[in-house]
Amino acid sequence: MSGGDVRASARGHAQQAVIGQGVQHNYFYGASGSARPGVVLSTLIPPPSIL
Repeated sequence: MSGGDVRASARGHAQQAVIGQGVQHNYFYGASGSARPGVVLSTLIPPPSIL
């Protein structure tokens, strides 16, 4: 049921993270994303800032 989960998570930039290209979602998060690839796990959950 990964597809359904993706829809729930991909409210904003999260969809970019699902694609697997951290560089794209990185623009939303900032330079910190590129510095730490682990941030990708956090991006799956849309931060309140974007909401």
